[in-house]
Amino acid sequence: MLGLAVGAGSMAIAGASLSGNGPTPPGVVASSTVQQPAVTAPCHLWAVVNADGTLARTGCAGTTSAHLGTGSYQVIFPVGVRQCAYIATPGGTAHGSSGNPGFINVTGRSINTAGVYISSRDTTSTLADNSFHLDVHC
Repeated sequence: MLGLAVGAGSMAIAGASLSGNGPTPPGVVASSTVQQPAVTAPCHLWAVVNADGTLARTGCAGTTSAHLGTGSYQVIFPVGVRQCAYIATPGGTAHGSSGNPGFINVTGRSINTAGVYISSRDTTSTLADNSFHLDVHC
């Protein structure tokens, strides 16, 4: 079992220090810490979006969604999300529904720092409208 502990400015894997205060363990590449601007989210950044692009529900007032074309969507949050991680999955919007199977790709919206672009494909990799769940971690 591999133990992992992360703290302010240091990381330890199975007792080996990666804080820069000791030797780097064999097989581990040392790297510098990249400072990212802090994002202050007034709410939880997630959205459940219907296949037609309308917002089914969200954890943050002021969030909007839009259907941009077949299989293409955007979700805009009330705060910048450029330095965040995006996770999405196809899924139903009603309790007990599963949605259609398929694939989802996400990326930051190039024209809006508060936006996420989502593309949805069916199981044959063809762009297709599908409901989805999006979670943003900052």
